[in-house]
Amino acid sequence: FCVIHTAMSRVALFLVCALVLVATTVAIDCKVGDKDLSALAGKTLQTTSPDPSGTGTFTWYLDLCGNITPTPTGCSASGPAFQSTSTGCKLLGKLPMANAKSTADTASFDYQGGDNYSSGEPRSVHIDMTCDKTAEATLAFVKEAKPTYSFTLATKYVCADAPPPPGPPSGPSGISPGSIFCIVFYVGLAVYIGVGIGLTKGVFNKEARGWEMFPNSKFWGAFFSNLWEGIRFTFCC
Repeated sequence: FCVIHTAMSRVALFLVCALVLVATTVAIDCKVGDKDLSALAGKTLQTTSPDPSGTGTFTWYLDLCGNITPTPTGCSASGPAFQSTSTGCKLLGKLPMANAKSTADTASFDYQGGDNYSSGEPRSVHIDMTCDKTAEATLAFVKEAKPTYSFTLATKYVCADAPPPPGPPSGPSGISPGSIFCIVFYVGLAVYIGVGIGLTKGVFNKEARGWEMFPNSKFWGAFFSNLWEGIRFTFCC
């Protein structure tokens, strides 16, 4: 019994992890207003500017679609925007985007909730994107007006006739692999439940009522307890 119980726990844990992985993959999005910036996903943009005090150089790091990985040298927090100097690193803002908007050939957004100034006010970032059909993504620092750091980003992906972002190969009629998976999964689930109830009630247990008619009702009835046992077995043993 113990072997069966452990195996069921592992199966339950595997199913949940697989569904979470698929959901995370399908849910990836990188848009500012109606501008699709998926082509820049995972790319860390970088620019420099002189320290106004004349003692060094600021290096700025920005990711348009997620947290920067790996984080810049000297930075310990996780985030999409950083300022790095020879004396340390500052987080300038956190996900998600705020105040995102777009027009025909422009877009803009903010990152908020960065490291605090000595006054206690959190840093933030404002990005103005402009159309440049010759530029993939050119980042430039504009100014610091506490608490906001302003940047411009010239890119072809905000142009009105921007090229379509690269993506996974589509299936028949332009259906993506993620959509195909969801269709197959939910159709299969419906068939499994419908046929299972029919066989249980019509063949295996004609006296079954309610939950007892559900296919493998004992297994699924213990699903969440098995899941918990699987988590404890995996991380605590």
